[in-house]
Amino acid sequence: MNQAEARDRGHLPPAESVLLLAIRVEVEGLRTGVDRRSHVRAILDMLACPNADRALLDFIGSLAAPGAAARALAISGVSSPVITPDERLLIDVIALQQQGRSLESMIMLRAIWLDDVAVLSIQETAGRLAVLLRRAGQQLLAPEDQTRLSAWSGGHGQDEIGLMASAPQSATPPNW
Repeated sequence: MNQAEARDRGHLPPAESVLLLAIRVEVEGLRTGVDRRSHVRAILDMLACPNADRALLDFIGSLAAPGAAARALAISGVSSPVITPDERLLIDVIALQQQGRSLESMIMLRAIWLDDVAVLSIQETAGRLAVLLRRAGQQLLAPEDQTRLSAWSGGHGQDEIGLMASAPQSATPPNW
């Protein structure tokens, strides 16, 4: 990953930064087999969105539909200051769903997920999470928002986690 692909998490707006942390904590828990639900719940409580933990878990689960992803997702470790393009895509999909821009989120998702059922499932779970965030007063920025675009600059983190890094490229992605 080069500097143009990696982005600095420190420049994300607060809601996106907290959401990214919750995603990373849940993915880390899935990769290590350690239940992180209480941590995810506490993180989402920082957004005054205590009921969003189930929606986030469903969203992460929908990303791992067997055979649906064309490649592994790059999700950085919890302490990484860097946001990967895949993490950006996930946050952008939730933001687009929050704004009722389903077609745009579907187009973004089709870059990674080839299966129509998987894309619809991801959109549905992202939509539920987006509604809960909006009800809590957390409006995510649209991908084209100038504030968001200026935030995508940074270096490369040391603790990136490839969700399916151990799987051969031709293999079906595992179901975490």
